[in-house]
Amino acid sequence: MATPIRQITHDKLHPTLVALSDAGATIEDADWIRKPGNAALLVRFIRDSRAEVERSIGSTITIPVSYQLPFHEELHGTVFDWASSLFSNTYTWEEHESVRGLVDRTPGDRDFLVKHFTEEEIREMDGLTSEHVIAWADKNGYRASVLEETVDFAKAQPDLQRQFPIVALGSFAVYRASRVVAILRGNDARRGLDDGWFDYRWDADSHFLLVRK
Repeated sequence: MATPIRQITHDKLHPTLVALSDAGATIEDADWIRKPGNAALLVRFIRDSRAEVERSIGSTITIPVSYQLPFHEELHGTVFDWASSLFSNTYTWEEHESVRGLVDRTPGDRDFLVKHFTEEEIREMDGLTSEHVIAWADKNGYRASVLEETVDFAKAQPDLQRQFPIVALGSFAVYRASRVVAILRGNDARRGLDDGWFDYRWDADSHFLLVRK
C-alpha cells in the first residue's frame, strides 16, 4: 500500500524539496501546485511518467538490505547451495569506482532493478560490457549493486537466479591480477554465488542487478 505523503517525516521530505529546487522548481511553481485541482494534475502526471519509465526500463523490486555480509561458511551451504571460494576472507572485496560515495549503508529498503538488455540496446551500447552497463545505469538513475546488497537480494528473491544469471558489478575482488564480480546462478536443483571476470563481454541472456540512486 502506498504511503500518503503527509506521513513522510521531514528528514525524508527535505531531499525531495532539494531535488525539485535543483531541477529548477520555483516558489511560483509551488504556489501553482497549491491551487485547487492542480496538485491532482501533478500527481497524475508523475504517475503516468513513472509508468512510462517502468515500461521502457522495467519494474523495480523493493528489498530490505542489512549491509551485513555473512561469513563464507554461511554463504556456502546455508544462504546458497554453494559459494565460490573468492567470497572467503582470503579475498578483499571493494566498491567499484562508479558507486563509491553513492552507497548508503544504513539498513533499510532499497529499490532493485534486474535489467536485461534487448538486442537493440546492446547494439546501441556497442556491446554488453561491464563499463557499458554501468554507464547505462548511471544515465537512467541507477548504480550497480554491491556485494552485500546482492546477497540480501538473493535471500529475498531466491527463484530469480534459477531463471537466468544475475551479475552484480558494484563490488569486485582481484584474482590473478584481474577484477572479478559476483554472479547469482542457479537451476531447479541448486543456487550459487559465483564469480566472473569484470572485463568479460557478457552473454545476451545475462541480467544485471542495479539499485536506484
